[in-house]
Amino acid sequence: MSSSHESFPISRFDTFDITIETVDPSKSVTIHGVTSKNTSLPALLLLHGHPQTHHIWKTLGHETFYLVGHDRGGRVAHRLALDYPEAVIKMIVLDIAPTLAMYEQTGHDFATVYWHWFFLIQPAPLPEELILASPLAYLKRGGLDKPSEVFSRPAIESYHANFSDPACVHAMCEDYRASAPRGIDLTLDQEDISVGRRIKAPFMVLWGLKGVIEALFDCKKEWGRVCEGTVHGRSVPTGHFIPEG
Repeated sequence: MSSSHESFPISRFDTFDITIETVDPSKSVTIHGVTSKNTSLPALLLLHGHPQTHHIWKTLGHETFYLVGHDRGGRVAHRLALDYPEAVIKMIVLDIAPTLAMYEQTGHDFATVYWHWFFLIQPAPLPEELILASPLAYLKRGGLDKPSEVFSRPAIESYHANFSDPACVHAMCEDYRASAPRGIDLTLDQEDISVGRRIKAPFMVLWGLKGVIEALFDCKKEWGRVCEGTVHGRSVPTGHFIPEG
């Protein structure tokens, strides 16, 4: 089955790499991204989710920006909006409820469909070694093993390449470990709630009508608990992968 859309028009963008400091001086982290060639346009920060790749912020040189995040990118957006409220003009998150709410309301159905949440947080190197032993098998579980009307061939090839990279797979697992119970992200979320710290930016959430968020969570209500203003949002006629179809 062929894709119904074109691949990402990378030629219209400039690429960049940012090497950032880490707590461990013997290690470094390099973040790859793309930025528009037209610097006169307002800044829109796009944060991807699991298991996609690309796009990041800060050294684009903009002090403020609009913010859109899907999946894990939406969770980064949530934290960013709390830590840097002066930087976010408006924000949209796609197909997520707040991380803490999702863990607190975990039941059989959620744990079955979102099994990877509980697999990837296991201590290293177990998840990493199992994924790297058969990246295609892992991606197949999420429908990302071959091109389709939703996923283009270049996108699938990109995902396969990254899931064959030990550093990429380890970073992915570390992201989930950080947001797991007793992880730093979830700890910060709990602290924010305890002191009444909420997202200040105008906020919208969109979620897939065919997905887990629609089935198991009151999405607008949950975001209303962590936002100062009115939460705007609705379902859209897709599954989880809203940006791709």
